[in-house]
Amino acid sequence: MGGMSAVDTCKRLKAEYGFDLDVERLLADGHDFLEEHLEKDVTARPEVVNIVHHVRGLGHKTAVASAGRKAHVHTTLNRIAITHLFDAIITAEDAVRSKPHPDLFLAAAARIGVDPRDCVVLEDSPRGKEAADAAGMACVLVEPA
Repeated sequence: MGGMSAVDTCKRLKAEYGFDLDVERLLADGHDFLEEHLEKDVTARPEVVNIVHHVRGLGHKTAVASAGRKAHVHTTLNRIAITHLFDAIITAEDAVRSKPHPDLFLAAAARIGVDPRDCVVLEDSPRGKEAADAAGMACVLVEPA
């Protein structure tokens, strides 16, 4: 269920499998666990970082559009030392709907002042690709490491 918000994931698990999860408790425990592991277990995808460097070298703007929470996304980007490569960082808190809806990508394009049709998305989930397609953006699906 990559690319889905945690709340949407819990709703889907309940609808499809009958799991009645305490979403607030899961989120609190999950966020603490994730933050702890993001601090030490995250590594950059060299091929993706190289693409971002290349695109910036050509003078284009870059943005992150993640369904993750702001704190987690910033922890990840800081941990792999690439925050400075992005002109905008859009997270779950910046959009009403998460992927596969286009809201995150459209917010990123607006923030950097680029027409969505002129954007190219590097995405690692099928739901993210759906969102990029819905936003009218070209998309390259990068398989998870």
